[in-house]
Amino acid sequence: MDRKHTHRGTCQICGSTQAVDIVSGKLAVHGYTVKWGYFSGTCRGSNSLPMQHDRTRTDEMLISLRDHANACDEKVSKIDAGTFRPANVRTGRRIYTGISNPATTVGSNYQSGWLDEEIPFDQAMPYQQQQAIDSLRWGFINEARGCRDHAKMMGELADQTFGTDLFPVVRPENPLEGYCSGSHKPLSKKDSHSVYGQCPGCGKSFKAFRNNSLHPVYQTPKHK
Repeated sequence: MDRKHTHRGTCQICGSTQAVDIVSGKLAVHGYTVKWGYFSGTCRGSNSLPMQHDRTRTDEMLISLRDHANACDEKVSKIDAGTFRPANVRTGRRIYTGISNPATTVGSNYQSGWLDEEIPFDQAMPYQQQQAIDSLRWGFINEARGCRDHAKMMGELADQTFGTDLFPVVRPENPLEGYCSGSHKPLSKKDSHSVYGQCPGCGKSFKAFRNNSLHPVYQTPKHK
């Protein structure tokens, strides 16, 4: 049975256009990465009906976004009233912990073992306390604004999309017609220290791509 999708639809959560399964009518899994050699993360709209056919999850998200924005507004009001403050204050110095865990904290300061020094709010200098309060206040303001902007964008998208037709997928009969016969085929020769190699069709050198992150087979790109 040919399981190639024939239509694409709009995700109720992220608004992107994704493949629609021909059997279930739901969106394909998306929003993940295989950058670290394994499948990590998915959009919450995966395996859900496209926005063209249902907007329940979008409407639920809009309520959640607006509620979170209102909660941020309440925190700003408490900060202005002096009843809410940060627990710790960053001093501007960095300390070396000697602890590094790149497997779980890739891209963070923990990867190198360096951290921003923090002290309890009551132990900070007055100017440090004010900086921490201002930073916290504007963080909540920007978070509330971002939630409302995203809710407005997704609400308008749902209003325009719900009840419309899915996007048909048009595939060429031969997507490699007119291209080198070695396109999308394993390299005939590969440098052991890089992903560069030779096309088995024309012999040109290319930077290959991996067709599978878990069990990579380096292939040539489409070329003429």
